[in-house]
Amino acid sequence: MAEVDEMAQGLTVRLASPADVRAMGERLRSRRRVAMGAAAVVVVAAMGAGSWAVLAGGAPHGAGPAVPASPHPSSSNPYVSGDIIVGMEAADLPLNSELHWTVYAPSHPRSVNDTLPNVGLDEACGSPGAGHKYQFMQGVRNFSGKGGARARHRDTEYNTGAMATAAVSDTEAALTECGLTWHEDGSASYYAGTAKSGVPLKVTIERYGRWVAVTEVQNVARLAQ
Repeated sequence: MAEVDEMAQGLTVRLASPADVRAMGERLRSRRRVAMGAAAVVVVAAMGAGSWAVLAGGAPHGAGPAVPASPHPSSSNPYVSGDIIVGMEAADLPLNSELHWTVYAPSHPRSVNDTLPNVGLDEACGSPGAGHKYQFMQGVRNFSGKGGARARHRDTEYNTGAMATAAVSDTEAALTECGLTWHEDGSASYYAGTAKSGVPLKVTIERYGRWVAVTEVQNVARLAQ
């Protein structure tokens, strides 16, 4: 993806060693009790399982619920420690005891499909668009599970909180266009249903100040209801 490579030029990222990442993950685990529904990388550039983008501009807003799917009053993203994107662990994905989630590196690790508001794995919601043009940086982690289950977790930072709000709105609109509907389950909320391609998909969106965390679980029918 020449366009993504060109956009990533000039970005300096501080990477942690695997040992440091594991240690940070343990420290953050006690803070991570959010209701999520699917997948993100330690740092995209380090694992080769996502894409970085430095862009400028904007995108039209789409229709969605009156508030983000899972808004948080704190701007502290539990998947980020300092300037390091720690990401989600397999154990934090739903039904891990049954599906045995594992991290994997996709065959095309740098993809515009990782940018919001693109949603769905393997073009489950159609061909990806250009993605947001005000994304600052992003970490992505992909997972595979038993029986063909797929998952992805993305942490995306924007230049301003207003841009993050717009990203949430546009992502919600993309999910609605894909055929998913908004659900509330106590304090948790998510989008779920059958995607355009006919596969079951559940997506949880969380907002932390300038950060937007999106978790997708695909090909697990019971979670997409």
